Amino acid sequence: MKGLKINYKGKNTITAVKDGDLLVVDMHDVRGESFFYAGSVDYDEQLGRVWYPIVPIELGDTFEFEVVETDQMTEPVETKKKDVERPISRLEQFYQLESLIKERGVL
Repeated sequence: MKGLKINYKGKNTITAVKDGDLLVVDMHDVRGESFFYAGSVDYDEQLGRVWYPIVPIELGDTFEFEVVETDQMTEPVETKKKDVERPISRLEQFYQLESLIKERGVL
């Protein structure tokens, strides 16, 4: 699996996703307060995993990110059942459209 090794405040966390799954790392600002989030969606197991659940951050905080290949990930702080559908890729969209156009005799 590919993942991110995140070092924040001296703590190393390894997040990971299988092929085709989604890993989100986000920083956002709400009314002058900043927050950091890191979580993933496992489409096969219908699970959401969260390693950093809306953590408050401040100016001067530092993060180190490293892309890693791993068999193990840090235990998430939260795991929830999700009802999510894997989005189709642009290539799959193209093939579906191509098939539809051929069906209708336009191509």
